[in-house]
Amino acid sequence: MLYCGRRRLVCTLGLFFLALPPAWAQTTFGTIVGTVMDASGAVIPAAQVTLTNLGTTEKRAATTADAGYYEFVNLLPGNYRVEVEKEGFQRFKREPVVVEVQQSTRIDVSLVIGQASQTIEVTAQTPLL
Repeated sequence: MLYCGRRRLVCTLGLFFLALPPAWAQTTFGTIVGTVMDASGAVIPAAQVTLTNLGTTEKRAATTADAGYYEFVNLLPGNYRVEVEKEGFQRFKREPVVVEVQQSTRIDVSLVIGQASQTIEVTAQTPLL
């Protein structure tokens, strides 16, 4: 009789845990992704992308892939600055870029030919995807 009681308890608990919604897919982080292109729309590989958290001054760096793509994952929610540099192009800077929980923010960059000492600063907001 004791064996039946344990078995029933184990089965009941098993069914309870199976009925719970999956919690492993939830996260408290966000992402910033984008593509770096020139004025004609051609992608720019090997551009240096720097991401700075405006609240903590933490910096992350990435280099664009052959397809001009970059990605920053596991970002804490907050305001960030995105800077892009490539030799022969003007420097690009955009802030604030808002990162929210479980959201992906896309910042596509169009670099303008010019001196690296020149900076293009964008102050408009980008909607979340």
